[in-house]
Amino acid sequence: MNIDLSRTLCALVVMASFSGCGGDDSGGGGSDTDTDADTDSDSDTDTDTETDTDLAALITGVWESPDTVPIYMRFDAEGVAAVAQSIAEIDTAPFGVADYTVVGDLLTFTQTAGVCSTVEEEIVGTYTIGIAAGELTFTVMEDVCAQRNVIDGQTWTSVD
Repeated sequence: MNIDLSRTLCALVVMASFSGCGGDDSGGGGSDTDTDADTDSDSDTDTDTETDTDLAALITGVWESPDTVPIYMRFDAEGVAAVAQSIAEIDTAPFGVADYTVVGDLLTFTQTAGVCSTVEEEIVGTYTIGIAAGELTFTVMEDVCAQRNVIDGQTWTSVD
């Protein structure tokens, strides 16, 4: 059971930047009054940026794993995710810390401390995420960190 808890905690650290809300990923199309190709391109870029910001905002907060002995992961507004055995320990004794980014529904973790971190190389993990009704779902795209990728297929619950 301790090994499973450790793996889940590592996985949570990687997910720190994961947020997708299952919204419309169609790119938004152009404006109704498109006059040239540059306008279409600018409109799509603006829409994508707004969507990324919305997803990043939705992931911000504290999430609880579905494990029998839950662990907690906090995604802060500055792009840092921390995982701990209790909400109180997120700031004082996290077992994993990662930088995270959210682009579309793709969450990328770059481990900076704790499990799956190393001085020699950055350990990166990517996940697609979905957020709906206070639940965050992770699907691994690529992650060499076995402890972190245990979150694949898990649904976490918001505790904020």
